[in-house]
Amino acid sequence: MVPYPLVNGSRHSWSSVAIEANGMTYGGFTAINYEPLLDGQSVRGNGPNVIGHTTGQSSWTGDFEMLLEEWNDFQMTLGPGFMLRYFNMRITYSDNGVSTIVDTLSGCRVKSVGVAAQASSGDALVRKVPLLITSGTLNGINPFPGNPGVNIGNVGGAIVDGVRRIGGF
Repeated sequence: MVPYPLVNGSRHSWSSVAIEANGMTYGGFTAINYEPLLDGQSVRGNGPNVIGHTTGQSSWTGDFEMLLEEWNDFQMTLGPGFMLRYFNMRITYSDNGVSTIVDTLSGCRVKSVGVAAQASSGDALVRKVPLLITSGTLNGINPFPGNPGVNIGNVGGAIVDGVRRIGGF
């Protein structure tokens, strides 16, 4: 539990973030966004009230922005066909006086690469990169543990029971 007031006043900030992609740490990230989603649906019977919820399907969304020079380096590490290459990301939040938090994004793929530049801006050029993400953890915790839809033990048991009934065992 976080003690209040937090005496030293330290909190995680952008300067607390270290991002590793494809096994290398890059300092050129200017933004990173990701979130796990579980799109369960409400279940209704013959009345107006919700009587339950489905588990739904899990997914992750995410994207990052990276300075142009660092993006070119990252793209080169993925190689030709870089949009078909899978990589993992580790995002570490650490600072003095606060806990270290490590999130992971596994089985990432580049979905698209946004390229924009304009004459009236003095900002450094970046690439905006939406991701396809297979799975991940938030501070080491999987938001979707297990997979009740793939329980081979129960399926196998049902098959064995069916065979026993048909075969008279």
